[in-house]
Amino acid sequence: MPLQQPTKELLRFLQKNPHIRARIAAPANGTLLYAGSFFKPTGGAKTHFS
Repeated sequence: MPLQQPTKELLRFLQKNPHIRARIAAPANGTLLYAGSFFKPTGGAKTHFS
C-alpha cells in the first residue's frame, strides 16, 4: 500500500529539516508515525492516545 500524499509531504519536510527532526523522539519501542488504516496504540509504551 503506497503512502498517502500528506504522509509523503511530512516525511519530505522532515528530511529537509534535520533541526526539527532531531527534536522529535519516540519512546523506547514506540512509534511516531503509523501509515496504516488505524491510529490506536496496540501495546508497548503508554501515550496520551491510550
